[in-house]
Amino acid sequence: MRVLLLGGTSEIGLAILSALRLGPDAEVILAGRDTQRLEAAGKSLNRPVTVVRYDAMETGSHPAFAEEVCAGGVPDLVIAATGILIPQEQAERDVRQAAP
Repeated sequence: MRVLLLGGTSEIGLAILSALRLGPDAEVILAGRDTQRLEAAGKSLNRPVTVVRYDAMETGSHPAFAEEVCAGGVPDLVIAATGILIPQEQAERDVRQAAP
């Protein structure tokens, strides 16, 4: 089984991965912006992981990201735990900022 976590440092996403109780042969892919944080998150799972750079806001890079992730086979499960945090003051000044 191949599992991809978009937002690979997300506490919620990592908790979901832990709750799945994946077998030792499951391949876990953590995707996010900061590869050092992704590697640290992978260590917290106590299993081998693959780390891939991914930025939800860089939509032009998504096709290449998908090609890279799917090169080893299409993931069986994708957990989407990404988000964009807009500072409260900014969202209050322009509500359109809260819905990019």
